[in-house]
Amino acid sequence: MLIESDARRFITNAVEIEKELNEMEMMEKSKGKIFLDSEQYNNARKKLVKIIGQINSVANSEGNGRDDLDIDILVISERLIRKVSSSQSKAVRHLSEKIKKTFKDIRVLFKKYQTNIEVVDPQLRNNPDLVDALNAFENSWEKGHAYFTDQK
Repeated sequence: MLIESDARRFITNAVEIEKELNEMEMMEKSKGKIFLDSEQYNNARKKLVKIIGQINSVANSEGNGRDDLDIDILVISERLIRKVSSSQSKAVRHLSEKIKKTFKDIRVLFKKYQTNIEVVDPQLRNNPDLVDALNAFENSWEKGHAYFTDQK
């Protein structure tokens, strides 16, 4: 049992950060506010993206297992969604929305795991829903990294 919980430690950490993010969002929604640029909120999201990278490096056998993708990709994507209309650039808008969606999809998965961590196979690559979400995350975030953050 100890070995299994150790193997799930990344998932457990991600679930805890997801709870923290969800609480922040609910508190701000109750005040009638929407989070955009809170330092505390972005620090929590940064921690979650880092853990997603760690999980990706271990579990994503279909992709490259990248763990170097950071929160800047998401922040830039959110900024572009607010500033660029689909009539200005469908491609930029589509990629930005896809990056945001993959982050949301992984968060939803962590919420699912929150109810019962035992559904997660300790061999993380044996969880098809997790591997699929990580693969989609990696693919879109790699493109975001190339097009939105790379100065070349």
